[in-house]
Amino acid sequence: MLKIEVFDDAFHDLVDPNQELRLIGEFGGFFEGPIWSEKDQDLTFSSLTNQKTWRWKEGSEPKLLRENTNIGNGMAYDSSGRILVCEQIGYRVSRMNRDMGAYQVLASGYNGKPLNSPNDIVVHTSGMIYFTDPVFGRRPTRHGRFSHAPQEQNVYMMHPETFQLTLATGELSNPNGLCFSPDERKMYFAETTLDQITVMDVLRNGTLANPECLAKSVPRGKGGPDGIKVDTKGNIWLTAQGGVQVFNPQGKILGLIYTPDVCGNLCFGGGEMNTLFMGSEFECYAIRTKARGQSLRR
Repeated sequence: MLKIEVFDDAFHDLVDPNQELRLIGEFGGFFEGPIWSEKDQDLTFSSLTNQKTWRWKEGSEPKLLRENTNIGNGMAYDSSGRILVCEQIGYRVSRMNRDMGAYQVLASGYNGKPLNSPNDIVVHTSGMIYFTDPVFGRRPTRHGRFSHAPQEQNVYMMHPETFQLTLATGELSNPNGLCFSPDERKMYFAETTLDQITVMDVLRNGTLANPECLAKSVPRGKGGPDGIKVDTKGNIWLTAQGGVQVFNPQGKILGLIYTPDVCGNLCFGGGEMNTLFMGSEFECYAIRTKARGQSLRR
């Protein structure tokens, strides 16, 4: 059976514990950046430690798409179905077609200085692109290279045609994963060093304002806030201590899905958008949920 912890009975409406974690594959590197294509019904994801990009489709073995990715991390489809990639030690945001061809650098600096280490990325229905720029890739770890961080840890918005960068907000201390609420009026951030979900208003001009701590992650072992997604009801699914922690839109903890190792990121997919893909230190797992993930319109 699935190992879960229930904090509120509403969690039973989201997850059935009478199932097992389904192993999708082992990839020899920290799983990150998963994106599901509703059009092509496949999962594309990053493997940080060995700098590879993979694609998986039901009934097939995972396919290696790209190597030497500069520790490609968060990914997103743009409004034309191309893939945007945060290159953690390339210190840039790049774009490719679905098969990783036609490589193009979209952003590598701001105000005359290099970016820190782009980490995660999302696209608004308007086409506007948002990405976080913490310092993870400039630390002496297996997923970083030690160097001075040239920027404050910011969140940027990028115009989809001119690629001009604008500071969306400078009010976050350690921005990691990010996602929109279903109506796109709010944006949620995983702030790793604060162990919290921060929520901000999305203003008419696209900038972000009124930061507020929506919830603190529950201390349940290794890990910390990292990847973050929402379902169609606005519930927030956060990879954090222990595995995946689920909160309602008001920030109340509903439950926790335990994973064998530290869980770094997640996404919804499948034909009904009710398969939850979760990545751990070396593996990718999946479960079925009673919730439907927010459509990415791709």
